[in-house]
Amino acid sequence: KEYFIDYLRLHPPAGSDFTIGKILARTDAYNKFAITYRTDGATITGVMNVPRGPIPAGGFPTLILNHGLIYPGIYFSGRGSKREQDFFARHGYVTIHPDYRGYSSLIAPVSEASADTVNIAAITWPWYGHNPAFPEHHDFYEGYAKDVLALIDVLKKQKPAIIDTGRIGMWGHSMGGGIAARIAVRDHNVRAFVLFAPISADVEDNFYELALDEVAWLHETYGDAGSEVYRKISPIIYFSDVSAPVQLHHGLADTDVPPVFSQKMFTALVKNNKKAELFT
Repeated sequence: KEYFIDYLRLHPPAGSDFTIGKILARTDAYNKFAITYRTDGATITGVMNVPRGPIPAGGFPTLILNHGLIYPGIYFSGRGSKREQDFFARHGYVTIHPDYRGYSSLIAPVSEASADTVNIAAITWPWYGHNPAFPEHHDFYEGYAKDVLALIDVLKKQKPAIIDTGRIGMWGHSMGGGIAARIAVRDHNVRAFVLFAPISADVEDNFYELALDEVAWLHETYGDAGSEVYRKISPIIYFSDVSAPVQLHHGLADTDVPPVFSQKMFTALVKNNKKAELFT
């Protein structure tokens, strides 16, 4: 039950100790800072871009950027949304990119170019297979969702002067889009969501990328295909509770995340009379 949406609503994660660290980079339009905060007994790292110039009354509107699945061995803090961080900071938004639990707090690898050429297919991903040492993959991305919810919580509590906590938006790519879907049915502080090629809001759909023995383990652990357990874990079943507009973007030639996932999400939102847009 610890993964059921109804249960999680009654046990919202708490964040604390939001700290703005050193300046990592300066541009003509914004400064990039390292940030940390605490939740679930862990310190979560990330990066934050702050537009240069006077702080507007009430602070800058703020966007939380949820990165997709990246092999931790080549991940560095802020990787996965560099383009979005730059674009929106140049247009007057504070951007915060949380790294999630278990991801490195490294600022950058020795060579970004070499990291980009790693043969991902040759890597044994630690969360594949039902190894008890790597249970996070089998939490349906809930741990990462908790990290993002805790970030919202600590911002609302601490109210940093540079951030308008009444104007928080969220972007998510791939796995980060699935995290955003989990948040959309549980938190009403986010004013708008934009999802790029999100994984499915129906948790069973996301078994498509797993090995057969791992799917068999999931069915043995949580129930056979179509089990009520998966429905209680899936955000799409709770889309009637979404309170913010959702915009989806998905390339029809996507071979990593099936475009039907976005279509399914869009259809469910419209069926529940939510403001939604889908661009393909």
